Amino acid sequence: MIRYLVLGLILSSILLGFYWGSRMPIDTIKIQGNLKHSNYPLLQDTVKQNLNGNFFTIDMNHLTDKIKQVPWILDVQIKKIWPTQINVQITERKILAMYNKNQVLTTGDVLLPKPKKISKKILKIHSKLPIKFDDIKDYKYILKKYNLHLMAIKQEEDMAINLQIDHGVWLKTGTLFDKKTWDKRLIVIKSFLSKRNHGIKIIDLRYPLGMAITKN
Repeated sequence: MIRYLVLGLILSSILLGFYWGSRMPIDTIKIQGNLKHSNYPLLQDTVKQNLNGNFFTIDMNHLTDKIKQVPWILDVQIKKIWPTQINVQITERKILAMYNKNQVLTTGDVLLPKPKKISKKILKIHSKLPIKFDDIKDYKYILKKYNLHLMAIKQEEDMAINLQIDHGVWLKTGTLFDKKTWDKRLIVIKSFLSKRNHGIKIIDLRYPLGMAITKN
C-alpha cells in the first residue's frame, strides 16, 4: 500500500512539473564567457528573440545556430536550469593576426572588423589575396626554433611571401617552403642578426644556393 502511495506521489510530482513547465516561459537568461569583442546587447536580443518554447519545448539547436551567427561567436553551450532559466556559455573567436588595415583574422580563418583595442604585438598580414592561418604555421614554427619572431607577412599578387622578423628585417621567401633549406639558412641568418649594428634590411632567400643581403 505504501509503495503504491509513494509511486503515486512521484507520478503526481512529474505531472505537476510538466504542467508548470509548459505554462512558465524562460524568464532568466545568463550569458557567460570571456567576452572581449562580442556585442553583448546583440547577444541578449538574439537569445530573447529565439526563445521559442518553454523549459520542455525550447528548440536548443535552433537557438544555438542563431547565437553562432552573431559576430565573434565561435561556440555555444546552453544549459537549462529548472524551472525558467537558461545559462548560455560563449566561446569567443581569438584574434590570430591583423589583416590589412581594417580587419582581423580570427579562429577558423574568419575575417572580422578590426576592434577598437588590439595588441601592438599582433602579427600583421598584408595581402590582396585570401590567406589561411594554417598557411603560415610552418614559418612561425621554424622561426621559433631559432628564437626568431614573425612580425608581419606580405603576400604578393604572384603568391610570393615576404616575412618580417626581428629588427624589422624582411625575408623574401618566394612561393615554396622547404624545411631542410630553411633550417640551414636560418642558422646563418641568426648569426647575422646576433651582431650589433648589422644594418640588414632585406634578406632574399629565393636563390637556390645562397641568399642576397640588402643593408640600410
